[in-house]
Amino acid sequence: MGQPDASFDSERVLAPKIIAAIDKKGNFASQKKTMANSFNKKAGLDISDLENQRTVLKNSVELFFEAQKLDFDVNSTNEDIRNNMRLLTRVAEQTKFLATTVIKPSGYLDTAKVADSKAMGNQLFIEASAQVKPISKKRAEFVKSVLVKSFGLDPDRIVTEGKGWDNPISEDPNKNRRVEVSFISYE
Repeated sequence: MGQPDASFDSERVLAPKIIAAIDKKGNFASQKKTMANSFNKKAGLDISDLENQRTVLKNSVELFFEAQKLDFDVNSTNEDIRNNMRLLTRVAEQTKFLATTVIKPSGYLDTAKVADSKAMGNQLFIEASAQVKPISKKRAEFVKSVLVKSFGLDPDRIVTEGKGWDNPISEDPNKNRRVEVSFISYE
């Protein structure tokens, strides 16, 4: 028997007339809609130790890191870093809202040295690839520390991973220097 469908149509779950009446009163006019684009019809999951759980929501964001840096200044005025903090704010809000949420920061390195490593031979490339994974995990650990210290999230709900050079997203090596933060909720 196949896995049950974990997707649902949010419009069928909500009572639109009640929501419209509350909205008309204006009691919550200052509130932000933070759950937009979170519903995942495919209910994908990639945390191996939780593979048998039922995923109801999944969302992922990518954070920018400067070259040769494993962290960033959370108070920076740099627009890329400010965007990182806006994205982490959204992740934290969703995590606090849903008690069954797990956060998975996955660190990656830029791929500028991949070609050189491959040119040294397969065995040396495999060894170099294994050596960079702990470095990329340090980026993910930094993101975890920001979520815990700056947003008060429970560290037990955050599982980090270092991917090194795996899964490049671009031909531009610099765009591969990132941490992907997956927000996954189960029920």
